Parts: sequence; structure tokens; C-alpha cells
Amino acid sequence: MKSYIINKGICENKITVIPNASDVSFFQDKNKEDYNFRNSLKISEESIIVLYAGTFGNVNGCNYIIELASILKDINHLKFVLIGEGKEKDIIIDNAKKLNLLNENVFILPQVNKNKMPSYLYNSDLVISTITNLKALEANSANKVFDGFAAGKGVLINHGGWISDVLHTSNAGIQLSWDIKEASLQLIELVNNKQSIDTMGLNAAELAKTKFNRKILTDKIDNIIVKSSK
Repeated sequence: MKSYIINKGICENKITVIPNASDVSFFQDKNKEDYNFRNSLKISEESIIVLYAGTFGNVNGCNYIIELASILKDINHLKFVLIGEGKEKDIIIDNAKKLNLLNENVFILPQVNKNKMPSYLYNSDLVISTITNLKALEANSANKVFDGFAAGKGVLINHGGWISDVLHTSNAGIQLSWDIKEASLQLIELVNNKQSIDTMGLNAAELAKTKFNRKILTDKIDNIIVKSSK
């Protein structure tokens, strides 16, 4: 967005970018332990859960997750949990059923109240954010990514762009390949190394506290508004 404005002839020193924010206090408060959804889904504490929490829409590319789960269905300690609504949801559910994944290594749940999300994230191991394979969508700024940071969870994405750069430089997650077989190998390597998952989570939490902290960013907006009003 900044580059676009600069290309319109606006001086760079007039532009401040406020990115999406991570609500650290919301996702780190005591309520995160109130509900363990693993129990209701009969997922063991030893299993690695990859959580998608968002919209099942045309641009969200959720079938990528189903394809990934299909290749990895024999990895018993790896589970995919998808939460949300959207017009592609029935298609995603049907695909999971056809591949005999539903309620085996893929669990698709209704949208939940925002106040319950800290619990879902707390009881997951990784967060995934996907898009369809369109270059223009790589500039996306998905809330689920910043919620993952706030909860201290490593983030998986299936695209390039600025979020990919952030994950790479901070080691707070990884960019999965568009090639599903290659992506499955990336994920196998990760889920078999709990230390790497834990490290990514710590780095994600640090990003949330420093670079994307909602309190810091709102203070920055306040300062800009005050300064410009003088």
C-alpha cells in the first residue's frame, strides 16, 4: 500500500504504515485454559494440531489444507482443525469425506465466539493461513496470522509476500510450497521436531509483543493524529 501511494507522487516521509495488530493481552489471558477442545474431539495431548480459524471463501484456498491432510493421513500424531464459515465450507467438508479424512485427521467445526479463540489457539500447536494461488493475494494481511503471533504459535502459510518475509527473518513460521508433495515433506520435518515448533512459537510471541503489539500501534496512531492536529 505504501509503495502504491509513493508511486502516485506522495513523499515517503508523509506516509506511516500501521500493520494489522496482535492483541497480546486477549490471547494470553487466563481464559485461554478454560476449554480444551482436544478432549471433545478425542485428540490426544501428544498430537500436533494445525489450526485454521477463518473464512471458507473463494480466495482462502482451504482445499490446500485438505490436500495436505490427504498426503499426511498416515502421520497419526498430526491433526488439522478448521473452524469457521463461508460459502466454500460444504465443498471442503465433502472433499474431506470423499478422502476419508473427516473426523480422522481433519476436523471441521462451526465458527466459535471470539472469546473462545484463546482456548482453541492455546490447545493447538501451529496456525495455518492459506490463499488461492493468485499473485495479487500475496499482499494479504490475514487476522489469523496476527492472532497466531499473539497466542505464541508458529504460523504456516502457502504463499510469498511480506508475511512470508516476516516469518523467514524471525523464524516464527514457514512458507509451505504450492506443490503439495513438497509441502508435506516440509511439514513432516517440522512436526517431527517439537523443539522447532516451540522455538517458532516463542519467536511468534516476541513478534506480537514488539512489532505488532496492538497497544504500541494504537499509541503510534494517537501520536500521528496529535502531531498532525498541531
